[in-house]
Amino acid sequence: MKIPKLSSDPNEDKARKAAAALALLGLYGLGRSQFDPQAWAVSGGGSTFCKKLEMPGGSWFPPGSSPISQCLINGGNNDIGADYGGISHATYTSSTEYHWQHYMPSSGKLSKLHFRLVTAPGAGCWRQIIIRKNGVDTGLVVRISDADTRGCDLVNEVDYVATDLISAKFSVYGAAAVTKGGWHLEAEDTLPERTIILGGGQFTIAGTRFDLLQGANANSMPVSVESEADAIIPTPCTLKELYVIQDRTSGGGYSYTVRKNAANTALALSITGAAVAGSNLVDEVHFNAGDRCCMRVSPLPATQYPRSHWGLVLVPDIAGEAVIMGGLSVNMVAGTYFIAPPAPGYSSSTHSWQLIGKKKLKKWFIRLSAPPGAGKSLVFSIYKNGVNTGFDVIISDLETTGSNTGDVIDFDDYDRINMIVTAPAGPPAALTAHWGLVQVKA
Repeated sequence: MKIPKLSSDPNEDKARKAAAALALLGLYGLGRSQFDPQAWAVSGGGSTFCKKLEMPGGSWFPPGSSPISQCLINGGNNDIGADYGGISHATYTSSTEYHWQHYMPSSGKLSKLHFRLVTAPGAGCWRQIIIRKNGVDTGLVVRISDADTRGCDLVNEVDYVATDLISAKFSVYGAAAVTKGGWHLEAEDTLPERTIILGGGQFTIAGTRFDLLQGANANSMPVSVESEADAIIPTPCTLKELYVIQDRTSGGGYSYTVRKNAANTALALSITGAAVAGSNLVDEVHFNAGDRCCMRVSPLPATQYPRSHWGLVLVPDIAGEAVIMGGLSVNMVAGTYFIAPPAPGYSSSTHSWQLIGKKKLKKWFIRLSAPPGAGKSLVFSIYKNGVNTGFDVIISDLETTGSNTGDVIDFDDYDRINMIVTAPAGPPAALTAHWGLVQVKA
C-alpha cells in the first residue's frame, strides 16, 4: 500500500514534510524556552522550499535574544595553598569553605575554567583547582604540573539551580613552589539576557552595616558608612530575584535591603527566628548608568554574628552586557595603588591582579567620596598583563565623578587585569573610590 503524497509537486511535498518535522522539533524545544513559529516559512510554486527566516544558532531562544556568557574573574592576593576560594570577584583564599560558597540566584551552567599561576609548581609537582557544588567536587577541574603556569578545562560543565552553593577548592601535590594565581570561568543563565551578581559579608549585632553588592566575601567586615560600599552601576539594568543565606541563626533576625542612591528599595527581605535563608522573587528595581548601589544589613535585633551570602539576577537593558563592580574602601593618600577591579581593598605591588577571559571592557564609571581638590587629579587606569591599556578615567579639582564611555579594550583568556590609581599629594582625608565597568563578548 502506497502512502499518498501531500502534493503532486515533489519539491513542495518535501518542503511540507520538512516543515512538519521542524514544527515537531519546535514543540520539543518549547520545553526549554520558546519556539517562534514565524522563524520558519514554506514557499510554494515551482521552486517550493523551506526557508529559515531567523533563529540564533545552537539555541531555541527567540530571535534577538540569547544567553549571556558572563566571565567571573578572580585572583588571589595571597599565596595559594590547600585552600578554598570563590568563583566571582574573589581576591584571596582561606581554609574555610563556607567563606567562599556563593549562593546562586538562578539556574544555569558554569564552564570554561581557566587557571594561571605566577610560578610553575616544579618538577613532579602540581597545583589544582576544582569547582565544588554544595560541598561536593564536580568534574570542572584544572591541574597545572611541572614547568607549566596555565591550564584550562573547556570540556566539562556544571549545572546549577537557585540556592546551590558554589565554591572553588585548591589542592597541591609535592613541594610545589609558593605562588599566587588567578582563575576565571563562564556563567550562563538558562534564560536569555540575564546575568548574576554574587556577594556576601560577615555582619555585626552592633548596628546597620553596608557592603558591596558584588565582589565581597563572607570573611570580610562591611562598613558603617554607606559611601564606602556604594559601587556604581555602569549600564541601565534591572535587579531582581534576591536570595540570601546565613551560616547560622541570628538569635533574632536580620534585614537585607538593596540600596539605590542611598535610599531603600523594595528589593529586600528579612531572615528571622530559626530560619537561615530567604528570598524575594516578587520585587525588582531599575538602575540607570551612574546610579549607586550596595547592600544594607540591619539586626532586628540579633544576638549572633552571621556570615551571609547573597545572589541576585541582573537583566541589562542593552542585550549582551554584564557588569564588574568594585570599590576601594581604604583612604587614599599620595602614591600608587594596585587594585584588582572587583576588590574592596588594594595592594602596594603588582600582585594585585585577577584573571579575565576573552571579553571586551567598556563604559567605566567612577565616583569619589570627596573631590581631589583645586589643581589636583586622580588618575585611574586599566592594565593588561602589566601594561597600561590607555583606558583611563581622570577626576580633577572639585569633581567627584568621572567616566570613560568611548574606549573599548579587548582581553583574551589568561590575560591579567588590574587597575592602577595614582593619587596626588595632599588629597582630602578619608578619600575612597567606587566604580563599575561593562563586559561584553569579544
